[in-house]
Amino acid sequence: MANDNNNTNELVTDADVPTAELEALAETFGFDPDPEDDAAPSLTQLQSDLQNRTETIEQLQFDIEHLRTQWNGLETEIKAREELTSELNDELARKDGLLRKRDQQIERLQHDLEEMRLAVATPAENVEEQRIEGRLASVTAEAGELHAQLERAQIYADELRRRLQDE
Repeated sequence: MANDNNNTNELVTDADVPTAELEALAETFGFDPDPEDDAAPSLTQLQSDLQNRTETIEQLQFDIEHLRTQWNGLETEIKAREELTSELNDELARKDGLLRKRDQQIERLQHDLEEMRLAVATPAENVEEQRIEGRLASVTAEAGELHAQLERAQIYADELRRRLQDE
């Protein structure tokens, strides 16, 4: 044990006392051993600062959660509008197909009418021609309605697209 104390005394010498170098390091890192320093904040100031920071953090967390909720709501709305737009585009494509089909039917009927006019020689044939003309007028009116429906659907889809882009 005495041998251990001697070794300890050998390791600790008077040269290990704080030097000017250590004092310079202390000043570099802001260590001020002067207890009368007025620049050091008091406990109440530190507690007040901590309370303010805690309130700020809570407010920021609340704001983040609020923004996250708004974000989720906007994503849901966008998805719903995308589905609606997709449905409208499908409906427009279907109506467009119907219009093309009606246009082809009208062209066929007009062609048939022209052929009948050329072949008509008797009044009985005029009755058939009148029936075909009536049918042609009916199909033409129906095509006009379908065309108007298509235009309304396109206007509505354009309006939805504009709203979606505005938001």
